Amino acid sequence: MSRTIIIIAIAAAALSTLGACGPVFDDVTLYTAPTSQQGLICTNTCSTTRNYCEMNRAQQVDACTQRVNDHNATLEAKHNLCTANARARCGCDGESCLPGSLNCVWKACGVVARGLLTNRCEQRAMNCATAYNTCHMSCGGSVRTERRCVNRCEKLQNAS
Repeated sequence: MSRTIIIIAIAAAALSTLGACGPVFDDVTLYTAPTSQQGLICTNTCSTTRNYCEMNRAQQVDACTQRVNDHNATLEAKHNLCTANARARCGCDGESCLPGSLNCVWKACGVVARGLLTNRCEQRAMNCATAYNTCHMSCGGSVRTERRCVNRCEKLQNAS
């Protein structure tokens, strides 16, 4: 069983290394400024609004992350206490358990562990870039996204 897990881990590491050898692409947003003076003033307002948005977003992410960490720490403490009590009730002595005892512990405490939260605060926070892009276009500017090589680009030129 453990040999199979080791083989799978080695294969996964090899595959992830292969993916890291080639060029890396990312989407780059390109902005064209409005042509009128009024449009340029308008985009300055968009920039100011985006700066406030990003500050608020950072505060939101920090507060959310703190709530997730607090929740998980409380749950982990409850789980540890439950496990210690259940191990004693289920026939475990120190690190060793009688056959079936671990199943007894899991039944007693498994539900506590399932309440852990995954930190998805970054994904759930407001998207300031989308709001800025909409504002920029409403001022008369244009926005387009282009896929560009951002790392190990020489691999592309060597392949040609």
